Amino acid sequence: MNKSISTILFTLALFLIVSAKAKGQTTNDYQGSINAEFSVGLTGYAKDYSYKSIGFAAGYGKTINNSSYIGIGLKPNYIFSDGDFDGFFMPIYGEYKYQPISEAGVRGFCDARIGYSPISKMGLYAHIGGGIIIYQKWEVSIGASYQFTKFSDSYYGEPQKYDYNLVFATLSVGYKF
Repeated sequence: MNKSISTILFTLALFLIVSAKAKGQTTNDYQGSINAEFSVGLTGYAKDYSYKSIGFAAGYGKTINNSSYIGIGLKPNYIFSDGDFDGFFMPIYGEYKYQPISEAGVRGFCDARIGYSPISKMGLYAHIGGGIIIYQKWEVSIGASYQFTKFSDSYYGEPQKYDYNLVFATLSVGYKF
């Protein structure tokens, strides 16, 4: 199952890139972004153990109907806490963003992502948020992110199985190209 999700998302990325080059689309039709993201535990276990996450989210996709964007992305990030589990996640995700076209210097947007981390700490990833786009290039947003993982570890020489449902408040600053 893990490989099939990764394969589907990778195939979608290749399709978007190849079709953009083949059709000679303008830069307004296809776009990418890279965002630095910092997250802190919002509820439950993530809040109780002071979990934090730092990483990047990079996406590429196509604008549809002058306001909707669909694309795929990759978010390498490291999740850590005060004295508990830590690990590297790299979700591959599909993304939808509503970003109405405007000539104003500042405009709003909202986005949603869903994906899966297929390496190291594996598990489901989801994000929903909103923010502003400044001068068509800079993004600042806040949102809520979810990361699930299930893994085995040794605790005092005994094998243990763990399930982690981590919910974060996320601040993101990025650049669109």
